Amino acid sequence: MRIGIDLDNTIINYERAFANAAAALGLARTGGAGKTELRDRIRLLEAGEEQWMRVQAHVYGPAIDEAVPYDGVEAFFERANACGVPIVIVSHKSEYAAAAPSGTNLRTAARAWLEARGFIHAGVPEVYFESTRQEKCERIASTGCTLFIDDLTEVFEDPAFPQGVERWLFAPAGTDGHAAVADRTFASWTALREAALP
Repeated sequence: MRIGIDLDNTIINYERAFANAAAALGLARTGGAGKTELRDRIRLLEAGEEQWMRVQAHVYGPAIDEAVPYDGVEAFFERANACGVPIVIVSHKSEYAAAAPSGTNLRTAARAWLEARGFIHAGVPEVYFESTRQEKCERIASTGCTLFIDDLTEVFEDPAFPQGVERWLFAPAGTDGHAAVADRTFASWTALREAALP
């Protein structure tokens, strides 16, 4: 067994960071809004799409330290390590945000976040950042993953997603009706740990 795991919104929970960023940039009252609701509200503003891109650039870059691991994901990694089950992190992430092309290197920021929280040490587990979804799917294949955990059904639906790799959907807020493409759906990392690891 070799487990592949997505990074953004699968390992890293950005909900609080997005709310803080929007408030700090004066774009919206947070009121406990989740990322999707916040995005929808910001897009209704003047130049809303551009403002939403600014928020994303801020959160995934200089404000990434405000993000937290999802509950239970650290225990998943600890258990996998104890059982000798290898993990590979494969993320579709550009080097720089479109809204801040000369700003923070998003890949460097994400790797630093992982290292600071003990997810990776001395290059273990392997971490790959790919520029396109197709390249992400090709990396999942080339690293020999037997199952892949992601929060986006679009990854599983991509024609490049490798045959024979189990599709495990992480959906802590429930599914959007497209979960049928996944082999299995999980609402928590505790459930994922119990299903994947001895």
